[in-house]
Amino acid sequence: MPKADTDPIATAEGHDIARFTWELGPEGGEAMVVGFDVAVLTPDGRVAKVYGFLDKVPAGV
Repeated sequence: MPKADTDPIATAEGHDIARFTWELGPEGGEAMVVGFDVAVLTPDGRVAKVYGFLDKVPAGV
């Protein structure tokens, strides 16, 4: 089963946006799918919305 890794890129204190990159692929191998998510936070720090973006996907998907 593929392993999914997430790596937080940036969260800024006092701002309402967080960005996370992630990769999906076999452990120790090249990632088959790569993307990032942007989360919009409420004033109390809860997630209000998440937007997902794909940077790399296998051909034919």
